[in-house]
Amino acid sequence: MTLDPNVADPLTAPAAGAFVPLRRRLAAHLHIARLDHSIKQAFILPGIVLAMALAGRHMDLALAVNIFIGLISATLIPSSNYVINEILDAPFDRLHPT
Repeated sequence: MTLDPNVADPLTAPAAGAFVPLRRRLAAHLHIARLDHSIKQAFILPGIVLAMALAGRHMDLALAVNIFIGLISATLIPSSNYVINEILDAPFDRLHPT
């Protein structure tokens, strides 16, 4: 298999021991993390708004920062699970004919 930097699919496996450019490796890692699934984290926001309304709390900078950090954390936790799953499944995926 040849290494072509213009290949659209970042997960195309290079030959064993071949040099893989950093950009292509990062693209593959981001693809495995499935960040496109992070839109589901938006469903956390209605619960936060409801809790704020019930507690009578108003939005301030500290709360906005905490919400932002919480949403980033809620995105990275499932992404890390996807990555761990891909790593653990890799030896078995290599045996699959397609």
